[in-house]
Amino acid sequence: QKWIDQGVSPEDIVVASRSRRLHPSITSSLELSGIPHSIRTIAVLDNPGVQVSTMHTLKGHEFRCVALFGVGDDQVPAPWLLEEYAHNEENLSQFLDRECSLLYMAATRARDDLWVGWAGEPSNLLDPVLDKD
Repeated sequence: QKWIDQGVSPEDIVVASRSRRLHPSITSSLELSGIPHSIRTIAVLDNPGVQVSTMHTLKGHEFRCVALFGVGDDQVPAPWLLEEYAHNEENLSQFLDRECSLLYMAATRARDDLWVGWAGEPSNLLDPVLDKD
């Protein structure tokens, strides 16, 4: 709402998460706030209102404002994939590099403003940019 109050068009705002699993929470919060929104998919990119998306769908696009939702240690890196790669150190390293690249790519879609949020503990992939002192 803050961005809209500052004059940013809702269509220039995206709220993205690592997976679609968080979309119901995001859309519910937007609905409760009376903020127009729609789900952004690869097939449908130009929807009215704030765009709700996965991080993957942001690739190649830019928005004035980006909110990355659910960047907690229980969401990023994706725990369902982390388990799959945990048994092989080389594969795990490659997976973690891809997850870090995905987070970086999503964060750099913001032209003017970026907000990153999580519940509980932040993802360890944020350690290089968080001041934990």
